[in-house]
Amino acid sequence: MKDVNKLCLGCMRDKSENGPCPHCGFDANAYEAPMHHLKPGTILNGKYWVGKAIGEGGFGITYIGWDLNLEIKVAIKEYFPNGFVSRDVSNTDTVTIFSGNDRDNYEKGRTKFIEEAKSLAKFDNLPGIVSVKDFFLENGTAYIVMEFVEGETLKEFLKRNGGRTNPDNIFTMMQPLMKSLIEVHKKGIIHRDISPDNIMITSDSQVKLLDFGAARDVSNGGNKSLSIQLKPGYAPEEQYRSHGNQGPWTDVYALCATIYRAITGVPPVESLERIQNDTLARPSQMGVNIDPIRENVLLQGMAVFAQDRFQSIEALYNALYSANMQPQSMPNIAPDPRPVNDRPMYNQGNYANPPQHMGYNNPPYQMNNQRGGDNNGLKIALIIAVSVIALIVVVLGVVFGSKMLRKASATPTPAPTAAPTATVPPAPVFTHLSASSTRGTDYTSGSAVNYYPEYAVDGDFTTAWSSDRNIELTPTLTLSADTKQHVSGIKMSNGYFKSEATYTRNRRITKVIVEYEGGSKVQDFDINMYRVMQDVKFDAPADTTYVRIRVLDSYYGDWKDIAISEVEVY
Repeated sequence: MKDVNKLCLGCMRDKSENGPCPHCGFDANAYEAPMHHLKPGTILNGKYWVGKAIGEGGFGITYIGWDLNLEIKVAIKEYFPNGFVSRDVSNTDTVTIFSGNDRDNYEKGRTKFIEEAKSLAKFDNLPGIVSVKDFFLENGTAYIVMEFVEGETLKEFLKRNGGRTNPDNIFTMMQPLMKSLIEVHKKGIIHRDISPDNIMITSDSQVKLLDFGAARDVSNGGNKSLSIQLKPGYAPEEQYRSHGNQGPWTDVYALCATIYRAITGVPPVESLERIQNDTLARPSQMGVNIDPIRENVLLQGMAVFAQDRFQSIEALYNALYSANMQPQSMPNIAPDPRPVNDRPMYNQGNYANPPQHMGYNNPPYQMNNQRGGDNNGLKIALIIAVSVIALIVVVLGVVFGSKMLRKASATPTPAPTAAPTATVPPAPVFTHLSASSTRGTDYTSGSAVNYYPEYAVDGDFTTAWSSDRNIELTPTLTLSADTKQHVSGIKMSNGYFKSEATYTRNRRITKVIVEYEGGSKVQDFDINMYRVMQDVKFDAPADTTYVRIRVLDSYYGDWKDIAISEVEVY
């Protein structure tokens, strides 16, 4: 039996001496794990030796590990939903649930975590999915043991190769992964977090999809409280909505967005920003040498609204890898010289009602004349007719213009009148305020234990709100009124704290979405602007009974508190 004391806790390779590992550089003596992580050297289920954490997301922590019986390297995923549980491993390895209200949601999520492990274990023979080896309950939570994949992520691969790869390469890489994902979807499981950093290219050139920690069983709607999972650029618009209808089409968007990133070198425009003004550029307009048919398929897979996308990975696969697809049969299309905003909507990624061709959408300017015959004679006749009409209009304009000029010279010029005074809409007034998170807690209630008035300059509920929960809970601040208010935008500070030192140490917001009747606006925030109001100006003024501010992302400081303060609506 191998002496585990000679294994590196960072890479599970043999190391004969104390100090840094000669293979990965990990030094167990100098390593300080976060207090909620299991300590390296912990043994789980009597047979799994835990190494350092190699990843952490909203739903769990992944550790490198060693199977003491089989003597192989494994990956161990621990169910640890941020915002619902905590742990101080200096006292215990058992997780602590924040409150009684959270227990039901936590236990439902833990049960689903195990159920999905059982489902994924059935896909052990699929080449594009990381296989599940074991699962068990311990420390008040659950664990999944998976194969450890040696290699690099697609994100790392692209970075090492100049930021992008050619389309033929990525389409070949994705083919086995898509076949495997089709089978997973048939069992009612969607991944919901496909992106370049969740796709692994193994040392033997296989491609595998990692981390089903955000997966949800769509057969029963999943658990709303634990369903928030966003990766800007790769998440479709339905993932931003608490009641968004998610399904295989959600993974279709993320997979196509991943391919788009791989061939263009840039992440796609966020889906929310594409709703009102879709500025997504076609890869061919960015200098990518891509087959026109596959480009159309890719863009349809990235359609903003779910009903306009392929409804399954299988449909996407069939369109991308159709045996009938002949690139040479399509005409060569020069890049569109017009600015993006001047192009037709079908050329900006909006495929709501394009013409149908070969089973998928095809922009009309790529279609040949299907009726046959030479229309040059008709075109010439139309040109002559238009020219004659234009000449008549010019002659009539000269005649009637001269008459009007003589009449105008004989008529006294009336005295100028004052320009009418513009009507300025009254300033918006919102009479109700509420702040909450997906935990369901109302932070404006009398017992709002998670509100810290000492952080706000004036310390009242109307101008400051904070939450000590994790950002995965999407904290929300809502202003509302009984009648519609005319709103052009909002200004708000990123936590209006008493001292800059407190501000710097705190968790500051980096991105919000402001929602109102008829629209929304996503805005990045500067975390270095202490006591400065930052502007979120709407694309067009709106009449609305509410303005809702929802945090999408934040910078993780020493403290977990998230604060929105000094909100001004105009």
